[in-house]
Amino acid sequence: MAKIIVAQGMCAPIRPQVLTALQPYGFKPLHVESYAQAEDGRRARDGALVIGNDRPQCNVAEITVSDAAARWCEYVLLRSHKFQLMSRPLDTRNETWAAKWNTLPRAWTQAGCSTQAPALQRQRRPQRTRRTRQQQDGGILDTLARLFR
Repeated sequence: MAKIIVAQGMCAPIRPQVLTALQPYGFKPLHVESYAQAEDGRRARDGALVIGNDRPQCNVAEITVSDAAARWCEYVLLRSHKFQLMSRPLDTRNETWAAKWNTLPRAWTQAGCSTQAPALQRQRRPQRTRRTRQQQDGGILDTLARLFR
C-alpha cells in the first residue's frame, strides 16, 4: 500500500474534498486520515481548530491506496488543484502534467452486459431519376452524335 500526503489551507475540512475528488475513479482500497497541523508540525486529529494557544496552519490528509493505483491517485489529486503534495512524489512527471489542465480527467466507466449498443440506421440513398430526352439533348457530344446518325 502506498501513502500520499496532501495539504490545503484551513478554509474547509480536507477529508470530504479528497473523497469527492477520488470517488468517481473508484480507488479501492482507499483510506483517508485527516488532521490539522500547526506550523511546528504538531497534529490535532478530527479537525480541531486549536492546538494549545496556536492555530493550525493547514489541514493534512494521508491517503492510503494500493500500489497499482497510487500514481494515478496522486495525479488526480494534483490535477484537482485543491491540494499541495507534502509527501515525496511517486511520479515526478505528475506535477508537470497536472499543471496543464484546469479540470479533472473524465472518469472511465464500463457499461454492463445488459446495455445494448444503439442500432445502426441505414442511410437512404437518393432515388434515381430517369433523364428525359430533353435533358440529354445539348452539349457538343450530343450535337456530334446527332450529325453522324
